[in-house]
Order: sequence, then C-alpha cells, then structure tokens
Amino acid sequence: MPPDQPFDLQTKLRALSRALRASYEADSVGGSHAAERGLRRECVLGQFLARHLPPCYGVARGEVVAANGAISRQVDVVVYDALHAPLLQDSPASRVFPAECVYAAIEVKAKLNPAELAAAAANIASVKTLERSAIVEQHGGHRIYHGPKQNPPIFGAIFALDTPSDVAKTIVPLLAHHHRSMPIGSWVDAVCILDRALIYHFAYFTNPLGEALWVPSVIDPDTRLGHYESGDDTLFLFYLYLLYQLNAKDLFPPDLLRYAQTVRVPDPTIYRGSPPAP
Repeated sequence: MPPDQPFDLQTKLRALSRALRASYEADSVGGSHAAERGLRRECVLGQFLARHLPPCYGVARGEVVAANGAISRQVDVVVYDALHAPLLQDSPASRVFPAECVYAAIEVKAKLNPAELAAAAANIASVKTLERSAIVEQHGGHRIYHGPKQNPPIFGAIFALDTPSDVAKTIVPLLAHHHRSMPIGSWVDAVCILDRALIYHFAYFTNPLGEALWVPSVIDPDTRLGHYESGDDTLFLFYLYLLYQLNAKDLFPPDLLRYAQTVRVPDPTIYRGSPPAP
C-alpha cells in the first residue's frame, strides 16, 4: 500500500474551487430568467459555506433589521449566529435576522463590472451601518458579559465568479473611489474573484528586523486596499480570511425587548398584600 499522504489544505481548497466553479457554470445554464439564475448562483456559495464553516455559523439569504426599525437591502449570503439568532422571519426563500446576530454579509456576482461593484458595495453598506447595540444587558443573576456594549463590525464581502475588468487598474481603484464617499464603518472588507484575485485591506508594518511590509489587516483609517493575484488559490485565501474574521468576533445575543419597544403592553397589577402563611 502507498504511504499515507499528509493532509494538504491548499490542495483541498483548490479542488473545492474547481468544484465550485463547475457548480456555478452548471447552475447558469438553462432558463431565461436572470433573477432565477442569480438565485441559483447564490445558493452555490451558500451551500459551500454551510458545508465548510463550523456548525455554530448559519448561512442563509435574507435581510437584516435593527431595533430602531431600520432594515437592510436583500443580502445574497448572511452568515449568522446559528446558536443564538432568533429568526424574525423564516421561509425557504429568505430570512430576517436581528443585526446583533450577523457575522458577515456577502454579495454574489457572476461578472463583477463597475455597475455591479457599486450595487454590491451599497448592499453591504446597508447592513454594516445598522445599529447593533441591542444586546442583553449585564445584571446579576443572569448572563454576565464583560466587555463592550456594542457588537463588533459585520464583515462585508463581494464574491464574483469572474470580471471583465482589470483588477489592478479598474476594480481596486473603483472600490477605493466608492470608499472615499462612504463612512469607514460601511466599507467593503474583501472582494474575491474566483481563480483571479483577492482584494483586501493591508496595514504598513515594520518587523523587528526593520523590514517594511504590507500585512493583511482589519479596516482602520490607516489601511490601504491591495490585492493578491492568487489564481487557483483565491478561494483558499478567501476561506482562510473569512474564517479568521468570524472566529475573531464575539457576538452578544440580541435583547428582543429592545425590538419590541413600540409594542403596547398592559400595565402590570402589583400584589400589595401580605405573603400567605406557610
């Protein structure tokens, strides 16, 4: 028998990338309704993530709402807290999630041209700008949370099968242009163009040897957009960075009492007598 081969995550993800592309292409054939083909493509990425993310992360298509009544646009793929997220609406076609339960919002595009890039960035911004501080408050006798009263930012990404545009000369500058007109909290975190390139944010860093490097980073005012010409390893990088971003976030469950502030509840009747004899 041949010796056992060591597990190679990079090779595994390359094979999954080929399978993902084949599924996209198969689901793009047949039918004349563009919206239906788009839904099938969204399902391909959603099914991939559902199979390869830990079970604590749910994956679905839907909308995201905040306690103040604001609602996002329809999002192709929502990664949410599968353990604590109350589904405010659950149907085979779409779901509605409290903003506090959402880890990531991903827009799926067949061909990423300038118009599709602008639309996808606007959809992601509609999620990332939602108020998400309606979390269970800290008090004795119940859950005690140590830390901020605000959940960390939602990771927003665009996933494209292809682009007719030059990534370095068109897609990256256009995304940077969109970001200049948006608050930093609504910026796109990553763009994955399958088998082509991964666009990400990078920070300038000097290591102990004095070498100046650009390293991948979460968004802050000093980061700059850059990209990897990653070819067959693009899905590999996207998966690693997505999983890192998910695992780095601790979400506090939502306090749905905050969502129900406009609900009229009758005044309570308070018992004022003496306690009954034992």
